Amino acid sequence: MAVLRTSGGLNVAKPTEDNIRAVLEALPRDGHVIVDGAHDDLYIQVWFRPNGVYQLEHRAGSPDQHFKTLTVSRDKVGDALLGWCDGKTGWIEQFEWESIGD
Repeated sequence: MAVLRTSGGLNVAKPTEDNIRAVLEALPRDGHVIVDGAHDDLYIQVWFRPNGVYQLEHRAGSPDQHFKTLTVSRDKVGDALLGWCDGKTGWIEQFEWESIGD
């Protein structure tokens, strides 16, 4: 089960599209959102950097499966979080990813 957690202390089990969109809209600069599942090594997270750019990361298992990308699009970040929660993979293709794993 997916759980959404924010840097402001909000925790939402089974986040809906409305939950995700609202959290991203209210996310302050330098704030972050993490959505994780049943395993510690499977998650997606976003940091709204002080310069107004979203740093989106996902980890798909082992440390070498940790990736990041940058975007200014809150909508694309929302789509990625929703896709991850729904177990879809098409959102991955919407970005150019950089490996940041071991």
